[in-house]
Amino acid sequence: MARAITEVSGRAVRHYRLSADELTDRNAGFGMPRRYASVLAGMDDAIAHGAEDRTTDEVERMTGRPANDIASFLIDQRAVLSGGQP
Repeated sequence: MARAITEVSGRAVRHYRLSADELTDRNAGFGMPRRYASVLAGMDDAIAHGAEDRTTDEVERMTGRPANDIASFLIDQRAVLSGGQP
């Protein structure tokens, strides 16, 4: 994802993988209650291990048109991603 955003925006984007404990510490360091930070970090970890790895037709059923793929979305949002206005 970071590579795709970098390519479209022309701005360097990096992804730093954090363990659940590191993410908990980081969020708590920003003032988030530690227990809540831990819950969010656990959710992030579950997602990283495939908990939300599925495709549905929900967008099309709700909007009447198919969902965009990520590449199309990034291209459509190029101006915003590169620091400009939409």
